[in-house]
Amino acid sequence: MGLCFTTHQQPSESKLEQCWTLAQHAALALRMSQLAEEAKQAAIACEREKAATQRAAELAKANEELRQRDRLLSAVAQITRDLLEAEDVDIAIPSALRLVGQAANISRVQLLLERQAPAKQKLQHIVAYEWNALGIAPQIDHPTAAVLDNDEFNFMIQELHLGRSIWRLVEDFPDPIQTTFKSIGIKSSGTVPIFIEGRYIGGIGFDDCVTARQWSQQEIDVLTTAAESIGAALHRKQLVERLIQERAKAAEERATQLAKANEALKRSLTMLALEPSLDKLLGYVLQAISDSLGDRSGAVYLFDDSNDTTTLHLNYENGHLQQGEQIDHPAATLRRPPQEWDRLYLPLLHQNQVLIHHESEFASPAYAPYRQHNAQRGIETLLFVPLLFGEQLLGSITLRSTQHRDYTLEELELARALAHQATLAIQLTRLAARECDRAILEERNRMARDIHDSLAQAFTGIILQLEAAKRKIAATQLEAAQNCLSRARSLAASGLSEARRSVRALRPEVLESDDLPNALHYIVEQMSWDTQVQIQLQIDGTPRPIPVNVEINLLRIGQEAMTNALRHANAQNIRLNLLFEPQAVHLQIRDDGQGFEPQVQLTNGGFGLIGMQERSAQIGGQLRLVSSIGWGTEAIVTVPI
Repeated sequence: MGLCFTTHQQPSESKLEQCWTLAQHAALALRMSQLAEEAKQAAIACEREKAATQRAAELAKANEELRQRDRLLSAVAQITRDLLEAEDVDIAIPSALRLVGQAANISRVQLLLERQAPAKQKLQHIVAYEWNALGIAPQIDHPTAAVLDNDEFNFMIQELHLGRSIWRLVEDFPDPIQTTFKSIGIKSSGTVPIFIEGRYIGGIGFDDCVTARQWSQQEIDVLTTAAESIGAALHRKQLVERLIQERAKAAEERATQLAKANEALKRSLTMLALEPSLDKLLGYVLQAISDSLGDRSGAVYLFDDSNDTTTLHLNYENGHLQQGEQIDHPAATLRRPPQEWDRLYLPLLHQNQVLIHHESEFASPAYAPYRQHNAQRGIETLLFVPLLFGEQLLGSITLRSTQHRDYTLEELELARALAHQATLAIQLTRLAARECDRAILEERNRMARDIHDSLAQAFTGIILQLEAAKRKIAATQLEAAQNCLSRARSLAASGLSEARRSVRALRPEVLESDDLPNALHYIVEQMSWDTQVQIQLQIDGTPRPIPVNVEINLLRIGQEAMTNALRHANAQNIRLNLLFEPQAVHLQIRDDGQGFEPQVQLTNGGFGLIGMQERSAQIGGQLRLVSSIGWGTEAIVTVPI
């Protein structure tokens, strides 16, 4: 490099020296510029190297965070799979806490549950499950930190209840939280809330006890997912426990229902075997079905094949049976049910179908009286159970419910079973009535033959002898007349003997060969056989013959009193006392059953009690009933002799 100067004169020595100096300065300046450029390029290269080193460090850190996230994600996936497959959540949760603690390099992981403090009206958080790294003291056994009062930790609890996680250094917590945390070695802590069906139940706590830790958002997100998986497992456990409780409750209710059903069926079968009154048996079956199914009222309808419809026979309302004029229902006053009923429902009953009728589904104007009656009583659902014997429809049992309901299969089966007992009772009663009519006709014909063959002939002979005596007296043949009168008296005695024999033939079978005391002994043995009820009979005084009609009615009164005690009073002990006195005979029946109100029972149609009163009146006796709820019953019949 050089400098060029142009001139027309020979430069002087000084000029040349100046030019040389200038050239040296220019060269120096140029070199300095080169050095500056080289320094600039070196600085740029240094900056680039530094940036590359920093970038490499950042990439290494990011890669480590990604690897940590992958480890956490893998642990969370394992936790979720284990919790879903675990049969026992109580075993799976501690394992899940261990996996997440090891994967996240955390000192302590715990499940805290909120609960009502025992004997205190405040909430607490308790350590339910916990995992600790090697050398870390457990919080679950700590004397003051194992149970955390919500009032003292309100700063945290409010955030958790709002669904917000808390991640802080221990110095960032206020007292008494900071003091408590430091007492168990915590340097930094995070808590994720857990909700089940929208309700807060507790949280998962993550503690660092070695060094304070600033949590990255990636770590927080993954640990939150792990906490949610544990919450889902707790939810599943809760659902399983609830299902078990519901099944246990359903099984218990089913057992109770079956016991009630069995008892109702047993009682109905007993009544079917022993109860002579059809209405009493139908009333019991109606009441048993209504009470077993929890319905408010019901009715028994009997089918009238003469006009192809049903008529209301018995009504059950507010715990009382209604019959005849006592029935408070439109069906008792209307000439016949609405034609829509006959057209729609009767064919289905003939097919042995159980029908469920909701009031809102039957809008016929002809149904208006029934709808108004049911609306006044809050009736919404009616159940119709057919009384079908073979292919013959005998009637139906109607149940009325104040709820819009559908009946379970078990309830329908119970209703059918009890209705079947009523069907048998109706059919047996009808057959018995026919047999009774036939027997009465045969007995009437037999008595007519006996009267014709004995009494009529005796009376004819007496008349003939008296006519002969009259003629003999008129002819002053007194001795012959006396003979005629003697023969007439003999014929009268023979006729009286035949009359007494006919009366004896009408006595109860048990009295044919025994007197009243022995007949009562026989009845007591028969009624107490194969039962847990103790029945005792005591005879006082000197037994003596009493009129036949008195014996018959006293025997029937005793039978009715014992029957009532066995079937209705649930008595465990029954005592009969037959007392003979010179001027009277007394029959006393006493039980330790549940008792009743005599006036109420008689007013509401207690057929058995009314029958006892009528029998007592027939023999000139007096019946006294003493009873009250819970104190048993005593019946005393006194008959003057």
